[in-house]
Amino acid sequence: MKKKMQSIFDNAVREHVTPGVAASILLFENNQSNSSDFFSGRLEPGSPIEVNQRTIYDLASLTKLISTTLLSAIAIDLGKLGIDEKPWPLWPEVSVAHILSHTSGLVAWLPLYKEAIAQNVQCTAKGEEVVVQGALASKPIAPAGTEFLYSDIGYIALGALLQQRLGDRLDVLFADAARRFWANKNLQYRCLYENPEEILRDPIAPTGENPWLKKVFCGQVHDPNCYAMGGIAGHAGLFGNLDDVKAAAAFFLHALKGDELGVCAVLRDFADYLGPHPLGFDKPTPGGSTDNCLSMKSVGHLGFTGTSLWIDPLAMERSGACFMLLSNRVYFGIESNEAITELRRSFHRTASSVA
Repeated sequence: MKKKMQSIFDNAVREHVTPGVAASILLFENNQSNSSDFFSGRLEPGSPIEVNQRTIYDLASLTKLISTTLLSAIAIDLGKLGIDEKPWPLWPEVSVAHILSHTSGLVAWLPLYKEAIAQNVQCTAKGEEVVVQGALASKPIAPAGTEFLYSDIGYIALGALLQQRLGDRLDVLFADAARRFWANKNLQYRCLYENPEEILRDPIAPTGENPWLKKVFCGQVHDPNCYAMGGIAGHAGLFGNLDDVKAAAAFFLHALKGDELGVCAVLRDFADYLGPHPLGFDKPTPGGSTDNCLSMKSVGHLGFTGTSLWIDPLAMERSGACFMLLSNRVYFGIESNEAITELRRSFHRTASSVA
């Protein structure tokens, strides 16, 4: 399996699906864990630095799962957020559950960053305010609860609400939560208006040229709305390496399989939510990136930059397994969706043979 897996990643790099890739299969058995890690390629073509366990990637929408879903569970456990409450005046029928399950009827994405540029406040705290205001002013395109429409806009609004209810900025809230739940030190948002030079200290995989700044992003979040917000948002903004994501994945698997009360119980309720879609997590879909190889109890998420995380509580004879793939596939442009999809399918197809 290891030789075949390494060949999959080496071929992906050779065929310019991504400049580099870091992946892991984390298996649990009898309360013990072991992982198989794989690395291929370099930070970018021509770089002398090869990808390894310390290579940091823009995790993109894995932020929705690892940060926003966790912070929502914390707020609910503290009684500071209600899953069925409808706190947005211009969206009177939209509940927190609708946002978390992508059934709010809100549009997938809007170029809200353009207003921040127009006001010359991009990449600042004021830019965050402008983007959030734009998100909250948008109109649903379908009635709440009627269909699944994946939406960054909803998560921008939810991130802002969590800051209000929990009383601090998302990066601070997440850092505290991650230290609490898995002794995290490195998985983090990278604020672009406080000590921005810090983003250059670690080996970070560049994500490609930003079309309106005309420069290659390296350590600055790729998503333009999150960038305009200063790098901190509910839908994107987290950076981390393979070890960081493994630690977070192990916590989520433990929460989903355990019997603890509090935040872990809320996360189990999210994953088992009786609706068309779980709360805060994605589920495998027929023909999707997991290639029908994981159980239907699996939960996870994809990231636009080329990242993915899937957690299968029924793997390894119900001990559980986690599957992580990090890449910077957008370096070669954003149109290589089929190539990254096939890479993800090959990864999960081969990984599931040992899980």
